[in-house]
Amino acid sequence: MESNYHSATKMFWQTIRRLRKGGLKQTRSVKNINGELLTREEDVLHRWKEYFAELYNPSNNYGNNINHQISGDSNAITMGEVSSAIKSLKSGKAAGIDEIRPEMLKALNNGGIRWLTRICAVVWKTGEAPADWQTGIVIPIFKKGDQRECSNYRGITLLSLP
Repeated sequence: MESNYHSATKMFWQTIRRLRKGGLKQTRSVKNINGELLTREEDVLHRWKEYFAELYNPSNNYGNNINHQISGDSNAITMGEVSSAIKSLKSGKAAGIDEIRPEMLKALNNGGIRWLTRICAVVWKTGEAPADWQTGIVIPIFKKGDQRECSNYRGITLLSLP
């Protein structure tokens, strides 16, 4: 298990370096909403959490009143659809919190695809997805300007594949 932890950590940082195209640049301090410099790790992490919560949970709710129905048999997910979706995944991409990489899904045989199809069908029918499918890892990527300003970063979210 410890070996898996270390290899997952290594893959995580390799992904960060690849996304940053020039090595890893750590920001050890950021400014809060009032422009005050935060240096304690827990304060910095809290500010990042606060910033991305503001960014991804806007106060306006566009589209919340949209009502529509899907026509046809919306409960039927086929092995062909799952297989096609797997084939369309790009190789070499980062894994989400579940540590499943595109290459792992592409290596599934018919039994594995059948198993994944059943899981997807249950999720589609019940509307309840596994927690890992609902969780993303947000990585701040520096754009330009003052590196201590959260607004000078864009977030890349690593999601689980299925």
